[in-house]
Amino acid sequence: MIWLDTRQKNFEKKISVLLKNRASFKSEVEQRVREIFKRIEKQGIKALLEFARKYEGFKGTSKDLKVPKREIEQAEKKLTDKQIKAIKLAKNRIEKFHKRQIPKGYRIKEGAGYLEERWVALNRVGI
Repeated sequence: MIWLDTRQKNFEKKISVLLKNRASFKSEVEQRVREIFKRIEKQGIKALLEFARKYEGFKGTSKDLKVPKREIEQAEKKLTDKQIKAIKLAKNRIEKFHKRQIPKGYRIKEGAGYLEERWVALNRVGI
């Protein structure tokens, strides 16, 4: 197991090396994810609940998948300033980490036009 500490001087270098080496297991993970998406596409909520139970220990029903807005607002009011600061820090770190994982696209001039490949993050994913 590899431990990383953001306070270490060489943290950025270590995380960069890990991101570069991720290609070795990337294809296996992508294949598994494709299979999961295919099952969810074919079987809908039934498959989604099955995977949520298998990978996340989810014990609810389809009605439990969405947290009511009122419940979220009530929970937010209970947070301390320290907790809010910690959540924002975690959010920023997660975003920074995953932005580095987005493959770089390219653009080629071909005749009168261009051929281009772009990678764009999804704002949200759902069924």
